[in-house]
Amino acid sequence: MAEGAPVIPTGALDRRGTWRTFGLADGLAGVRAEHIAEDGRDRLWFATLSGVCWYDGRRFHHLGGEGIANRPVQFLFEDAQSRLWCAGTGTLGYFHDDEYHDLVPR
Repeated sequence: MAEGAPVIPTGALDRRGTWRTFGLADGLAGVRAEHIAEDGRDRLWFATLSGVCWYDGRRFHHLGGEGIANRPVQFLFEDAQSRLWCAGTGTLGYFHDDEYHDLVPR
């Protein structure tokens, strides 16, 4: 198992089922997950030093053109308004209605 690689359940986010380790070859955005958060739509979000991605139970979805690609993210938090906050070194913003709002533009 790769150091820092997240171990998450296979299938549709079944917490009682079989667990599997994911890495770059599986579609994770970085070599190590800095933080993992689940949103209100049951998606698992992964903060890495190379950006953010989410997992729907079958595959990873990368956020590329949203202003967060290749930026270090170390913390994720969903607030009461269903905004997913992303924070890291030189990075602060949130996703809402599938759009990224960058509060520290480059």
